[in-house]
Amino acid sequence: MGKFKKGNKDGEKTQFGKDNQPSPEAKSDGWRRRRTLQELADALLNTSGINKAKQTAIECGMDLQDDEFTLEVVMTLRQIEKAIKKGDTQAYSAAMDRMKGKPLQKNENENKHSFEDKDAITSWLDKFSSKINPDQVEKL
Repeated sequence: MGKFKKGNKDGEKTQFGKDNQPSPEAKSDGWRRRRTLQELADALLNTSGINKAKQTAIECGMDLQDDEFTLEVVMTLRQIEKAIKKGDTQAYSAAMDRMKGKPLQKNENENKHSFEDKDAITSWLDKFSSKINPDQVEKL
């Protein structure tokens, strides 16, 4: 599929115009995926899924009320359970990122150039900047 501009401007083709609709097969595949995800969410939030999540919360020392067990909380608790019981480090990382926020990545920048006398350079820059005429700078 080619690139389309956003919005319908002066009759130009857009991604989903009157003549450019998904095929019935693509629509049914999308609805099937949506139903599957809804069934998964329902299974996680059914009685046994909530009970497993409650048990994991108790084992981790969390005191959660029944109304606090949302899909997000249950999924996080399942990740914690997977990390603890199966030693899954990816599940641990996902759970920690969800609970505490993903840590910022530190970018290392190795400075291979060093100045021997930083004070001399600073004083030279100060002297140089004092000689600049502000009128000349505006002309640039």
